[in-house]
Amino acid sequence: MASKAQSVYSHDLRDTATPLCGNLHPQPETSKNTLLSKPQLGSVKSKVWKLPSDDHFQHEYGLPNMPDGVTSAIVLGSWQQHSGTADQLPGRDFKQLNAEAATVGLTTAKGFAEYRQTHDARIKPASGKVVLPTPYDATTTFGRSTKASTNFNDLISHSFRYEWSSTQPSAAEVSQSKKGKKPGQTKTSMLQAQSSRTKVIEFEAKEALEEAHLNKKNGPIADNLWKMTNFERVPAKIGHTG
Repeated sequence: MASKAQSVYSHDLRDTATPLCGNLHPQPETSKNTLLSKPQLGSVKSKVWKLPSDDHFQHEYGLPNMPDGVTSAIVLGSWQQHSGTADQLPGRDFKQLNAEAATVGLTTAKGFAEYRQTHDARIKPASGKVVLPTPYDATTTFGRSTKASTNFNDLISHSFRYEWSSTQPSAAEVSQSKKGKKPGQTKTSMLQAQSSRTKVIEFEAKEALEEAHLNKKNGPIADNLWKMTNFERVPAKIGHTG
């Protein structure tokens, strides 16, 4: 008796050198018990069913692809023109058929189906539709119209760009005109000037406060100082005794 050919699938290659764990008895190679099948590290779980590919490795599953002689060169090298649907019969107009069936007294789905077996109505072609009148004609332009003098060839060839460039001053003329102008104020210089003005105002207020204190006068800044109501008539105690 000829020995069975060795399978090419990884899940059929059983590791017989590693003993089974637990109290289970060793199962034969033909065991179909899913719960007792031994998994092997590094491969898929062993199968418990028999497949046609066990004996025939080139077995096809599903519908086989039968060559019909049409290749990609034939498909890409020949163009088929669409013939349209003018020669085909239009579809049935079920809305019209149901309306006719209701007119003769049929009001159920079964009656409609029986009526359609002996009567027929087809959908009218698109060319037979009524064209609704519109408030504009073919010469109407929507949006902003283009001047008749604009030449599209000049637009493609960048003639307008070259014409604009020829009317602009040269780089030397622009540089010469900027030499006599005072450089504009930047955002950084504006912030620096504002900070300097704030420091000057604070310094002037400090000097005015010191001068009013030395002359024992109430200047405009001292009038704005807040003082509790209970101490409005109490003079300030300034001297060597504190």
